[in-house]
Amino acid sequence: MKNPLPGRAVGVSLLAAALLGGTPALAQSTPQPGYAVDDIDPAPFGAALCSLADGGYLTFDGLDLARYDAGGTQVASLGSLNAFGFPSFIRVDPTETYAVFGESSTNWVRRIDLSTLVIEDIVQLNFNYSAEFGVAADEIWISAALGGFGAGNDIVRLDLVTGVATEVAHVAGPSGPMAFAPNGDLYYGTQTGAWPPPPDTQSVIRWDAAELASGTLLTELDADVVISQLDGSSGLAYDPVQDALFVVDSDPTGGNENVVQRYTSSGTLLDSVMTNPGFLSTIEIVQGSGPMVFAPYQPDGTAVRLSVTDYNFSFTERVALAPARPEIAFTGPTSAVAGPATVEVTGGPANGSVVWMWTRPNYLPSGGEWVGDLGWGVPTFYMADPLFLLRQSLPFALDGTGEASLTYNQPANYFAGAVFQARIYDANGSPVGTSSFVVND
Repeated sequence: MKNPLPGRAVGVSLLAAALLGGTPALAQSTPQPGYAVDDIDPAPFGAALCSLADGGYLTFDGLDLARYDAGGTQVASLGSLNAFGFPSFIRVDPTETYAVFGESSTNWVRRIDLSTLVIEDIVQLNFNYSAEFGVAADEIWISAALGGFGAGNDIVRLDLVTGVATEVAHVAGPSGPMAFAPNGDLYYGTQTGAWPPPPDTQSVIRWDAAELASGTLLTELDADVVISQLDGSSGLAYDPVQDALFVVDSDPTGGNENVVQRYTSSGTLLDSVMTNPGFLSTIEIVQGSGPMVFAPYQPDGTAVRLSVTDYNFSFTERVALAPARPEIAFTGPTSAVAGPATVEVTGGPANGSVVWMWTRPNYLPSGGEWVGDLGWGVPTFYMADPLFLLRQSLPFALDGTGEASLTYNQPANYFAGAVFQARIYDANGSPVGTSSFVVND
């Protein structure tokens, strides 16, 4: 698997994860068709964490703050508190100048300067749980139960310059996760105080930017219900490239696996990404430098990172998920030699289909594939400009494992070299992308 994003050292942290006291999450995380577990890194048990632009990450375990590189190695100790506090969150600001972190034992929200490593107290917010930077500079929004147990939850805007905390919304139930859209709309995952939680009763709701700025204390009645019938939600992330919302549909009782789901911003379920029996949180969208999007069967180049904690085995890890593009391989003589040859695609949708395409090597563009919008809902990646795709076949069926092959008798000097690629369709006949491409040499 290719690893274009920083931090994609596949499998390098498995031993370290095992040494932290548990079975590696790679054995428990089950990516759904079209996705793959791309990276797995250790973290202190129960720690809050957040990713950095270089692929590294910060952790706060309630006492110590640390920095890890993209390969999962701790590279710096950033400081320690005088006493342990149950860690709730850590978030790095968009400029990566400082991080804000919270704990829910003494309820302090603090800031650490990532250059000087000076830690300062900002404000005490009872049972602070999660936090997200807003669209305005120097403010962070915090989900916290200001009134204590049984008194509902509050959404608080914290001015990081003045330290003033302003309550913006109050909702029923314990604290839940939040995510901002680029336009300033705020998504929130509702929770229930009932135990065991009634299934299919929780929601993701949204307040728009104008409501948040109105100065009126908001409730659930002011919000739009975007997603309903969740068992719970322990993580939210907004993908601005696709206007997609990633939700962890969680079962707080531990009876069912937790599921990472991908929705449109209006609440239509697109697909499931991964299941895991552990507690999933701190979900993050990592966009690479290219046109790739996080969707099934797409080229690697984007990632979803999240924290996985297994309380039975006492370990926490950061897991990175990536799209899994179908791969193509050529077996046979070189282009100058006649003989039987086979082109094979693997990793496609079970019982889908492929259309074989081929062109000449001199039509391959320099610097990567041709990328365009053909109305599939995701970018289309072709080995060459569609005008220079010389031939294509009728559809070939993919089997139940997502594999298909094309066997032919290759003449000598076949096109002075030929390049093959497959256009991929799912079992319903909908296009989902293309495979990688291969030259018959």
